[in-house]
Amino acid sequence: MKNLFYLYCILLLFSCKEKDIFNTPELVVDFETIQEFNYVKVLNRLRNAVKYDLDYGDGTKIIADTTLHNLSLGVIINWDGKHYYKKDGNYTITLTGYDKNGKSKTVSKQIVINYVNQNSPIADFSIELLDDGVVKMKNLSKNYSSLEIGTSVGNWGYNTNVENPTFIFDMNGKYTIRLTANGAFFDYKSVEIDIKNTVNRELGYFKGEWLGKQIDVSESFDHQTVTEYMDIAGANKYLLLKNIFYRDTNSIELINFKVKSDSLKTNEMKYEQIKSKFKLGIQNSDDWAVSFYLPLVSSKKKSIEILEIKEVPQRKIIPEMYDKAFWITYKINADFESIGKIDGILKVRYLIY
Repeated sequence: MKNLFYLYCILLLFSCKEKDIFNTPELVVDFETIQEFNYVKVLNRLRNAVKYDLDYGDGTKIIADTTLHNLSLGVIINWDGKHYYKKDGNYTITLTGYDKNGKSKTVSKQIVINYVNQNSPIADFSIELLDDGVVKMKNLSKNYSSLEIGTSVGNWGYNTNVENPTFIFDMNGKYTIRLTANGAFFDYKSVEIDIKNTVNRELGYFKGEWLGKQIDVSESFDHQTVTEYMDIAGANKYLLLKNIFYRDTNSIELINFKVKSDSLKTNEMKYEQIKSKFKLGIQNSDDWAVSFYLPLVSSKKKSIEILEIKEVPQRKIIPEMYDKAFWITYKINADFESIGKIDGILKVRYLIY
């Protein structure tokens, strides 16, 4: 009888161990949400899950292996970060967890997004085409904190800080007027216009030797000379004229180191600098960089002479543009050695804006 009692105890002991060893830990699936504006954070609370699916209810779904993130140990993490909804509405967030045996549990919660419509900026404007290349733009945007307005002019573009600008174009052609409305989000609108009623401005040109060939080429609407204030390695900003002559991959760039534009805060100051720094005659080569573009190679053997300086009225393409410009005629000679020489007459316009 005593032996039977011991045998019963042994069988009971092994029965308990077998049950403990093969019992699958309980799969726990739950989550919390933190919601603000148009985004939600999902805090996953998973225990004994080897992977999970997270569905935000707007077509965005995440499938993740939890073993990399210790979620099987029951740690609460937020590795999915913020999820932004693009539209207002009711959304069902669904989390499904899976244990090592493939068993799954699913939990769903609903959220309401009511932020996008009332806080999204709407970019809109009207255009009035007047005579002689004049275009009036009226801002009709809503729910914005700031605007970015500009126009493309051939191969270049100008931005303006005026909310309802008037553009006065000086060449016939197709322009793009663009507006970006910024706020909690941003919205964008652009309109192409075709100017046919202005008198085309004078065109810059280059005549002479161009890398072994004699050429006579003028600006066009699509390839215009660009006045730019260039920042060199975060130091001084210099007056740069680029795309002076542009066909295929050929162009001249002229940099004048005498006009340091970083200290010129107004159009009047820029105007006075150009007027005082540009003088007729042979120029000091150290004050200039003549470059061949694509690839950009500075010429150390160069001669630059200013033949003519002409001050002219300038149409204000953007409201911030100065109403005067300079036409300067150069005689330039630059030896690019193996590439060839550039030797001829160059006439270009300097805009102030």
